Amino acid sequence: MKRIATGLVIALFAVPALAQDSDRVAEIMGYVEQRAFVETKAPFDVGDYPKTIQIQRMRFVLNPQNEELATNLIWMLGNVEYHTEELATAIKFRLQNPQNPDRGLPEAFIYQTLKAYARIPGIIEPDIERTPAPHGNTFRVLGHAYEKLGFYKDALRVWELAVRAHPEDDVFVMLRDRTRKKLGG
Repeated sequence: MKRIATGLVIALFAVPALAQDSDRVAEIMGYVEQRAFVETKAPFDVGDYPKTIQIQRMRFVLNPQNEELATNLIWMLGNVEYHTEELATAIKFRLQNPQNPDRGLPEAFIYQTLKAYARIPGIIEPDIERTPAPHGNTFRVLGHAYEKLGFYKDALRVWELAVRAHPEDDVFVMLRDRTRKKLGG
C-alpha cells in the first residue's frame, strides 16, 4: 500500500512539472495506472475490501473521468454499505463529467435501488438526446422510472428516443409498444 501511495504522490507532483510534454505525462500516468491496477487486484482477491476501496479512491482522484474506475468504486462502496460515500461519489462523477452522456447513470442506479424514482428524471433527462447517444441502460432506467411514477407519456417519449438511438435493441421496441397500449394507442 505504501508503494502505491508513494507512486501516486510522486505522480501528483511530477505530472504538472511535465505538463509541456503531454506524451511523457501520458506514459507516466499509464505506468501509474498499471501499477495501481495490480495493487488493487491483490487485496480484492483476498477480500481486503477496505484496502481495495482506499486504492480505488486514490485512482479516482487521479482519473475522475474514467467511467469504469468510477463505477467500480461506487459498486465497492455500496457493497460494503458505505452508502453515503457511494452516492457522493456517483454525484461527483456526474458533476465532474458534463461531456459524458452516461454521467448520471451510476447515480440513477442508486436511486432506482432505493425506489426513489422521482430523483431519476432530473439526473438523466438532460442527456437522453445527446450525440452520441447514451448507453441503452440510461434509457431503461429513465423509462422505467417514468412508468413507476405513472408518467406514461414521458415513458413513451423515452422509449421512442431509445428505439431511434439503439435500433438494434428489440427490447426497446417491445417497451415502446407496451407503453402505447397502456395509453390506449
